[in-house]
Amino acid sequence: MKYTNKVVELHQELQPIKPGVRLMMGEFVGAGEPAKCIEWLLEQRIDRITLIANTPGMRGGFLKAELFERGQISEFIGTHIGTTQESTRQYLSGN
Repeated sequence: MKYTNKVVELHQELQPIKPGVRLMMGEFVGAGEPAKCIEWLLEQRIDRITLIANTPGMRGGFLKAELFERGQISEFIGTHIGTTQESTRQYLSGN
């Protein structure tokens, strides 16, 4: 029996992601962030993201916080909003 290699480059796998996407990310308070995926979202400037996650990340330059800082998150669905200054600012300003 011959097996097909299912390993693909990250950019190939993420290519279908477009503005307005709804993404669910695993992590807890910054630990376990999918860093390479978030870096790709930042580089591609994918915006209007609905982010579903436990937290919006951590203060101090963690990657998910950068998505909030750059305004790429339009909606956040999670349990904690105040773990980053970036997400808190967006929330308090009505964004």
